Amino acid sequence: MTMERGVRKGLVRRIVEHVAWRLFISVVYITGLTMLIPFIFFVVFPSDLGVVSSSTPTTLVWTAASMIIISFFVTLAYQKSLGRSLKALGRVTFIPGLIGLVFSMFGRDLLLLYFAGTNPAFVQIKQLIELYIDTAVPRVRYLTFAFFVLGMVLWLVGDKLETDELIMKARHTH
Repeated sequence: MTMERGVRKGLVRRIVEHVAWRLFISVVYITGLTMLIPFIFFVVFPSDLGVVSSSTPTTLVWTAASMIIISFFVTLAYQKSLGRSLKALGRVTFIPGLIGLVFSMFGRDLLLLYFAGTNPAFVQIKQLIELYIDTAVPRVRYLTFAFFVLGMVLWLVGDKLETDELIMKARHTH
């Protein structure tokens, strides 16, 4: 009984570790990718409007890039395989793409109606919101498409590398 209980504890511990690492990597990676979406907002508005400070876009990009790079290296250390790491990140890359797609599908008028109903100061900021929707939403769609393409490329390259790794491992064991 004691050995069986120890085996179960070890299995539960490994499952919890696996889930925790996946969750950590997914959250950090997705957050990094998703932070690129508001970057478009900062690029769209001229700095002289006073909507954002001039250092915000640079800080946002560096933070997002750092999170993405850290996620890659932690995934690589955890997976111990470049192929499996790229496949894992490829699967996760689709999530921000899906979020961006959902938000871009609402359409201009529906978004304006939503803002009008939720913000009492909508009349004062209506032109700013219209400017944002008319200029940023099409760009978000391009970024969303880029996330899907990146996810597919990461998955395919990772799959190819993983297959090559397995073939090389099989050759060395015989």
